[in-house]
Amino acid sequence: MATASFPFPFVQKCASIGRDKQTVVADMDGTLLIGRSSFPYFAMVAFEVGGILRLLFLLLASPFTGLLYYFVSESAGIQVLIFASFLGMKVSDIFESVARAVLSKFYSSDLHPESWRVFSSCGKRCVLTANPS
Repeated sequence: MATASFPFPFVQKCASIGRDKQTVVADMDGTLLIGRSSFPYFAMVAFEVGGILRLLFLLLASPFTGLLYYFVSESAGIQVLIFASFLGMKVSDIFESVARAVLSKFYSSDLHPESWRVFSSCGKRCVLTANPS
């Protein structure tokens, strides 16, 4: 039930039956995914393709990233994570070794089950995220 502080009902109270003609829009981080931070995914990508040195570079850039993310804009923080994780990598390395095999496994294991239940029951679905596609 909705209250003044929460205008929408909690996802656990939402029905998943009869929503095939409805449209849903959800934020990926913190709504569809349990975790709110994209940092672990970028750290995993940096380590998988670039090794320990790239992961160290990402860790050194993380304080600056955090400042941008929380005090300037989420998009700016994500762009620094992207820069630190992917600088100098070949697109084929990123796509083949990480995007297909690793990221999909980690994203699917971090799905919030109740959010996914409601999200997947709707006919039209849209995901908002500051992460690159």
